[in-house]
Parts: sequence; C-alpha cells; structure tokens
Amino acid sequence: MKLNIVLLGYGRMGRMIEQIALDRGHQIALRIDEYDEKVFESKAFKSADVVIEFTEPKAAANNCRKAIEQGLPVVSGTTGWAKEMTEFAQWVKEDDKRTFFWASNFSVGVNLFFEMNRRVAQLMKGFKDYKLKFIIFTNLMLQAVRRLRLRNIFLMNMTA
Repeated sequence: MKLNIVLLGYGRMGRMIEQIALDRGHQIALRIDEYDEKVFESKAFKSADVVIEFTEPKAAANNCRKAIEQGLPVVSGTTGWAKEMTEFAQWVKEDDKRTFFWASNFSVGVNLFFEMNRRVAQLMKGFKDYKLKFIIFTNLMLQAVRRLRLRNIFLMNMTA
C-alpha cells in the first residue's frame, strides 16, 4: 500500500523520513516547516493518508490535535512534551475515530535497551542483596534505568 504523507516538521528528521518514504514508493502530499493555521484546512493536507509529526515540544500537542481533527492518523516522534501527553492521550481516547501513535524513541537500539531493562527488573526483584551497576551513555538510557525504580543500583552517568 502506497501512502500519501504529510510531513509536519521538515527539519533533519522530516527530511530523513521523506527520503525513506520516497525510496519505498510513497508520496509526500505536503511538507510543513513553518506553522500556519490555514495549512490544516488545505486540500493537500486533507488528501493525505497519514501525518508524520517531528516538530518541537511546545508545538507538538497543538499540531497533532489539528491533524487529528481533520480525520488524519498521526505518528509523532517529537519528544519533550510529556507534561501535555497525559491530557492529549485522554483527548485521543475520547473518540474511537482518533488515531495517534507516539514513542519516546523509534531507535531499535534504544527500544532493545528499554526491553532489556524491563526484563532485568523482573529477574532482579527477588535478589535484594545484589547491586546492579549501569554505565549510562545517553539521557534516554538514564531515563530508562530510572524508570526501573530499583533500590540497590549504582549509576555512572557519562552523559555530562
């Protein structure tokens, strides 16, 4: 199935997504780099099958809401808007016709690390006498390890 895609955010990630989409035979209906309220009402916007949003935290919730209000499913890769996410997710859930997919990171490596953390946490629950040592190289890894909420843990933060 070939998709007609709106790229909402045309920075580094938007350009990478465009190249991948075109290489796979998809079409780009619209590239949006500067915010303009009118673009959400445009024929090109409404002709799309999906919106891929990579903008900035302060704009993400509004951008996604406007796209969903036009009946388009949204895939968002913008990070840093966790404060608004709870309210936004509740809004999405209120109507079965609203479609939204978001992940804090789409990287295979980071998601494998998240999964390893979940499994380590399960395995270590019963071993209170052991200390885990994590050497952290990225802020995302630091966030993932902190989510484990383990008591006997030593973090060596190499992100600074």
